[in-house]
Amino acid sequence: MTANNVLFGITWRDALDATALAVNFEADTFNMTLCTSTYTPDADAHDFFADITNEVSGTGYSTPGPALDTVVINLTITTDYLTVDFADETIASSSITARQGVLFDNTLASDPLISAHDFGADYTSSAGNFIIQPAATGVVRFPLDP
Repeated sequence: MTANNVLFGITWRDALDATALAVNFEADTFNMTLCTSTYTPDADAHDFFADITNEVSGTGYSTPGPALDTVVINLTITTDYLTVDFADETIASSSITARQGVLFDNTLASDPLISAHDFGADYTSSAGNFIIQPAATGVVRFPLDP
């Protein structure tokens, strides 16, 4: 699955300024909200869960989407990248169609958005498993040596 990714700029600006937003990738709970193809992420204006539109609905899926297990932060010295990743997540016995997923921090009161991921096409489950599988390079990837 090819994915086009968007980082939500307001959240990242505030997260990097420790006095503004305390996103903790190692301790917080993160969810992936699934959206239809009609949701348009806006990296400059969307910053909280309340900004998400066109969330999917259907059997087996509930708002705000599944909590992600095993969030991992890796520093790969050989390629000079810092990555944030999580284990595959399965929404069992579901009947939904989604085009994209929006990652957000569900621990903080404001539910700040982290990133949006366009799957490149609609994916459908029909009374079966809908599997969210992040790219091999991680959900968020930062180059450390430009």
